[in-house]
Amino acid sequence: MLSTRQEALLQTLIKEYIDTAKAVSSGQLVNRQELAVSPATLRNDMAALTEAGYLLQPHTSAGRIPTEKAWRWYIGQEPPESLTKREQALLRSVVDGHRHGGDELLRQLAKTMAEMIEESVLVAYGRHDTYYTGLSNLFAQPEFEQVDLMHSLSKVVDQLDDVVAKFYDRVGSEPSVMVGRANPFGQACGAIIVRYRLGSGSEGLIGILGPVRQDYPENLALMRYATSLLGEL
Repeated sequence: MLSTRQEALLQTLIKEYIDTAKAVSSGQLVNRQELAVSPATLRNDMAALTEAGYLLQPHTSAGRIPTEKAWRWYIGQEPPESLTKREQALLRSVVDGHRHGGDELLRQLAKTMAEMIEESVLVAYGRHDTYYTGLSNLFAQPEFEQVDLMHSLSKVVDQLDDVVAKFYDRVGSEPSVMVGRANPFGQACGAIIVRYRLGSGSEGLIGILGPVRQDYPENLALMRYATSLLGEL
């Protein structure tokens, strides 16, 4: 059971890691106003979070990074976000420009979403008919500079239809967040998948694929708004 102080520290550290993609040291956090603790207390709490399995210290760094357990905690703790009016208008303009619906609407919507968040976005029209865009965003992330991770992710992309088919029927109208071992795209990735339904009755899946280190509240808000627009057609 984490204390309120430890929860605040873990939340702050995760957000710092999302922004920098680098291990976070106690020195980076000691002057944070939202923490307001002494350097000794901060070091002790980071050690306790590491012992409890929420943080990991890479061999080449004095800092810490969140573990799969930490990401699951973070996803469950963060309150829902909403898109800015500009972001909403951008997505709505795509939908309004393709009121007839169809595959072109979904492709353009996916491209716009990928550009907005600099992640990869996929659309599954059925079990074995998948479109994806923004893979260059994904491969450009610092996590995938490691050759073995790049290779494993490339294999997943090559078999994307088969990967999607395995969970196609299990995804509902509320976004599913897949992290770590529960993620069929690989432990190095984080995915947010949701089922969309058009007014015509056709349906499929739309999802964001990025590194585990991603802004889940923002990306969840994007997914919810995008699917609500599709539901209006």
